[in-house]
Amino acid sequence: MNFPDAAAGASEVLSKYESSGEVLPAAVERLLAIAVTDNGDTVYWVREPDEFPDRWRVAVNGARDFDEWHLFDGGLVHFLVSVFSREWVAPVFPEDFPYPDKPPVFKPYERRIVS
Repeated sequence: MNFPDAAAGASEVLSKYESSGEVLPAAVERLLAIAVTDNGDTVYWVREPDEFPDRWRVAVNGARDFDEWHLFDGGLVHFLVSVFSREWVAPVFPEDFPYPDKPPVFKPYERRIVS
């Protein structure tokens, strides 16, 4: 994902849903989009408590059912290990995720400086 654009876009979408009465797992300013699946499911950092980032949890939201949120009670690395080892399965992800014949791809964020 293009991190700055995607995070800003996700924040706008969250604000619209919140203003329409949808219940979010945390305040919009506390949710930071950090990953997206091929299906459009979004993974967020729940950035609270503010002063203890090592306690931030992870929330997953399905692309097809916005009011379906799943909280992972652990940090980002624990989340990734748990998801890719199938220790924790998010119901919004496809049943066969992670795909046994298709390894995950991680693309590092590259900030481009325009001169």
